Amino acid sequence: MVLLSVKALQKFIGLNEWNKMDLVDNSGVPLGTIQRIMRGNPCRESTAGKLAKALNVDFEDIVEEWNVKRKRAGDVKYFD
Repeated sequence: MVLLSVKALQKFIGLNEWNKMDLVDNSGVPLGTIQRIMRGNPCRESTAGKLAKALNVDFEDIVEEWNVKRKRAGDVKYFD
């Protein structure tokens, strides 16, 4: 699991003149997953990779923290 930089995501979404739905359409990542990421929840590395590819940036440009653990075992249902 990785924690993405919400500021970096917002920056790159803005540079593309996109909104969240444009990111959904171009990345294939569900809107709910993107909304959770934008609230500061971690995601899978594969999800981060899809977002980086869609935004045409390096993976490292959007990752804030690596190997993030979920806070509670019950959080599993909230991740893609």
